[in-house]
This record gives sequence, C-alpha cells and structure tokens, in this order.
Amino acid sequence: MAESYTEITLGAAASGTNGVDNVNHGPWTFDYINTGDIEVRVKVSSTWHPIVVSSVNTTTKIVTLEAAPNVATSGGGAGAAEGDTLRIYRATSLSPLVDFQAGSRIAEADLDNAYRQGLFAAQEVAEDANTTGEAAATTLTADSVELSHMTDNSVDTPELVDDSVTAAKIDDGAVGAAALASTLDLSGKAVTLNATTLNLAGAQFGGILPLTKGGTGLSAKAPGTILEYISGPCDGHTVTKSTGVGTHIFPNAAAQVLTGTHETVSGSLFNYTPPSGTKWVSYELNFTISRDDTFVNSFGMFKFWLGEAGGASDGSYTEVTNAKFGIGNSSQHGDRASFKWVIPIDSDYQSGGAVYGAIDSWGANRYLKLTARHWVNGSDIRNVKLNQLMLWDDDAASGGGGDDTSVESTLLSAPTLTVIASL
Repeated sequence: MAESYTEITLGAAASGTNGVDNVNHGPWTFDYINTGDIEVRVKVSSTWHPIVVSSVNTTTKIVTLEAAPNVATSGGGAGAAEGDTLRIYRATSLSPLVDFQAGSRIAEADLDNAYRQGLFAAQEVAEDANTTGEAAATTLTADSVELSHMTDNSVDTPELVDDSVTAAKIDDGAVGAAALASTLDLSGKAVTLNATTLNLAGAQFGGILPLTKGGTGLSAKAPGTILEYISGPCDGHTVTKSTGVGTHIFPNAAAQVLTGTHETVSGSLFNYTPPSGTKWVSYELNFTISRDDTFVNSFGMFKFWLGEAGGASDGSYTEVTNAKFGIGNSSQHGDRASFKWVIPIDSDYQSGGAVYGAIDSWGANRYLKLTARHWVNGSDIRNVKLNQLMLWDDDAASGGGGDDTSVESTLLSAPTLTVIASL
C-alpha cells in the first residue's frame, strides 16, 4: 500500500461519496503533518489534472472539493468520467518545520515533526506521488533519471507527448519493414528512389504514366504491344530471353540444294517460348533463293510447320496449311525472299483457325520451321538452291565485261530470322 497517496476509482453519477459528480471523496489512508499538505488530482486521458481542495475532515478523512471531478471549469474541474482515477496525496512542505536553537530545551513533538517531515518527503519522492507537474514540484533536469533506474517497459504510449519523438532521435536505418504500416500514403510527398539499386521484383503499380513522362498514357498494355523482339543472322548465336532467364539459340544456316522430298530449310528451325500473356507470335525468315546452274528453270514449294508443345526438333509437327507458298523462275540468280507468318494464341480465335496455325495456348517450348522441295515432273526438274547465289565472279574487272557466266557461286548468302511476341 502506498505511504503518501490513496487512489480511488470514480463511481457513477449520483452514487454518493466518490461518485464522479460528487465533491466529497475518500477516505485517504496515509499519515500527514498539516491538512494543507493534502491535495487532489484526477487522471483524465492519461493526464493528471489538479482539483482545488475546499476542506478536509480529519475524522472521516474525507476531502471536499471546490468542483466535482466531472465538471470541467477554470476552477479546477477536470471533466472526468466514471472509472477514471482520483488521487488524494500528500505534498509535504520542504521548508523547515522546526528551528532548534542552541541551549534550548528539545521537545518530543518537535523531534517527531522534524523526523516525520524527512520521512514523509522521502516517501513522496520514492513513490513519485508529486511528480505530476505541480508548480511546487521539483523539475527533472536533463540526465537526472538514469536508464538503470527505469523498469523495462515502464515508459508506454500514455507517457509520450504527441510528436515528442523527432527524426533526430531515430537512428539511421532503425525503422524496418515491421514498423511500417501495410499501406503508406505518400501522395503528398516527393519520393526519390535509387536508380541503380531499386528492386521492383513482383511489385504492382497503379496509376497511368503519361506520354509526356515517357509512358504510354494507358492503364494497361494495349493490344499489339510488343513483349519480345528477336532478330539476327542465322549463325548459331544466342540471345537472352526477355524474362532474363534462359536463352534463344539461332539456327546455323548452310547452303542447300533442294530435292524432290520436303526437307527442313536450313536456317529456319527455331525453338521458341514466348513471354507470358503473348497473343501473337510473328515468324519471319529472309533467305536467298536461286536456280541451280544445271537447270534453266527453278521452282521451290514451301510449307510452314508448328511443333507440339515441349516436342523435340525431330518430333511431331502440324502444318499451317494456309501458309504454303512457291517461288521460282528462269532468272533467279540469287534473289532475296521473305516469308512471314503470324500465329494466333487465342482459344476464341475464328472458326477454322487451325489452317492459320491458331492454338489455344503455347504451353512449353515449340519448334517452328519451313520445309521445301523442288518441282519435278518426270525429266522436267526445276531445281532450287537456298542460301547461295547462282553466279558470282568477283575476280573479273568491274565494268569490263569480264564476268564469267559459267562460274557457279559457292558463297554462303546467310538468311536472317525475326520472331516477335505481342499482345
């Protein structure tokens, strides 16, 4: 039990002594020297408010206040409510009560008062009964309360004044993710981000970046937006996928003379996995076609094929039947031809879309390729060379009419391949 104060929980209105609307409160249980040392405060919303004591009944140990605790007035009322705490406490005077003179007779009562004054003051300091901001209370100076004298968790939210913890008191990097709200509204702030180490993996962003700021002005990617663009010579090189994981390997092309049987066009075989969400895959092969010097006319017949999901290069393929084409004439000495086809990836694609290569989903990696053969009817063979010129004579002087038309080229004229994934 406290030696210097008594705390009472305020009762309901009209409940008599200690009621929130009553001026009479007690009894107190502590000893005192003078009734003038007895004071009262009430705790409202974590703050102690003084209430002026009108009178003290030393017999019943009941104090009478000038205003009830629930009355908020300039005279000391605090606007308390039922359940708030009222404290009746002793604030012993620190002025000497006894002045002993040399040669004077010492009375027991004086000794008792001097002793009790020291004892009561010590109790009040120990119990912290009078550190509530009263004008007469001793002000705590900087560093007067050492950390070793504070119990763990003794400082809680009610003891902290709003805005009392400033940025200067927080160590750099001390506020981690756990201390941040799940949603931060920074709409009124200017945020500067590190351009070299910013990690946005898995992040979701709302809002629209306008055209004037380098954006699209759209809330989502528009149909036709390119997700990945791959293009280069068919020389066996590799490129990193748009996801940054894995590579695409370009085919390594060679000169090729077609036969009477469909064979894979050199440089056309490509293994591809488009980015997630792709709706269209565009395949384009640019290659050289010429007639074989043995034959006057040339004519090649070409087919485009789409491999099964996850299939091997020599696995199962489905022909895109509406992609057939043929090339040939008697004056082909090394023309550049370009084949392009766009594959729809859409389960709702138009009826009969299979002949256009439409598929419901791409799934795992798929191979794409062209096959070709020359046209033949008995002895009428119209042979074709791919990725090679028919004539080329760089040894002769230019413009002098010295090029030899009987010189068949052996030079490689490499094809190029372009694959585009889009929405």
